[in-house]
Amino acid sequence: MIFSRYLNPNDNEDSAYLLGQDEAPPGSAYFGVFVEVQNESEEQQQLASSFTITDADRETFQAIASESPYALPFGGAVESQEQIPILDSTAQQGPIEGSLVLFELPASASENRPLVLSIPGPEGPATVTLDL
Repeated sequence: MIFSRYLNPNDNEDSAYLLGQDEAPPGSAYFGVFVEVQNESEEQQQLASSFTITDADRETFQAIASESPYALPFGGAVESQEQIPILDSTAQQGPIEGSLVLFELPASASENRPLVLSIPGPEGPATVTLDL
């Protein structure tokens, strides 16, 4: 599952996603990518430690650290046959039911679509075209 959208710090729901973040600089906004990770293997797997978004002009943006209880634990482990967000966690019980990967994007990024999320992995990066 991947769901993405711009986050509004004045919205009650979104303010929880932005816990601990300063106000976005003028000309920028916070953008959330919500994911659910399923480990269907019999072995523990590591989550990616970084994520990037690339726009149509090939400008790349790095995910930023987040203190939100909805945040994906970058580089964490997913036990065999388990998922992230963990069942009954704040993120899994939340309205989107996914863990947050947070970005700060300039306004120009939404004009330079498509935006492509890149997730590093042992067999090379996985990419997903994001819907705005």
